[in-house]
Amino acid sequence: MSATMIDQRKVTDALLVTLRASSIPVGDGYAPEGADTMQRFATLLQMNGAPGGGLHPETTFSLEYRVRSVGVDPSKVSGRVGPRMDAEATSTTLRRILLDRATKIEGTGWRIVGRRWLGSATDSDGRTVNVVDDYSFDVSPRSS
Repeated sequence: MSATMIDQRKVTDALLVTLRASSIPVGDGYAPEGADTMQRFATLLQMNGAPGGGLHPETTFSLEYRVRSVGVDPSKVSGRVGPRMDAEATSTTLRRILLDRATKIEGTGWRIVGRRWLGSATDSDGRTVNVVDDYSFDVSPRSS
């Protein structure tokens, strides 16, 4: 197989489209626009990558991502249950989407062939609760 340039940005964009299909607002590395009025939202951040945002893989390679699910204190915005439950529910919903192998995530010249959840951590900062989930995605080159 000859070396093929895979644009990591396109992998990230495909993951964002997949997550946003859940109707949960998801920002690209930062809180989505209008987050200060939201009860819950999430962010997607790529944790590794090659210089220039592209890779020349001969075989499958791994990209790691962090999804931060945020629940905001309902006393700040109108809420139902509380920030911890909102953050945990968002995390669970997005984890199911990302790990569901029936959901194809692919683009021109590449596809995700493996998915792993690496772990989770929860923290709170005043009126906000964050659940941070780390993932590894195996990306494989393929012909168009």
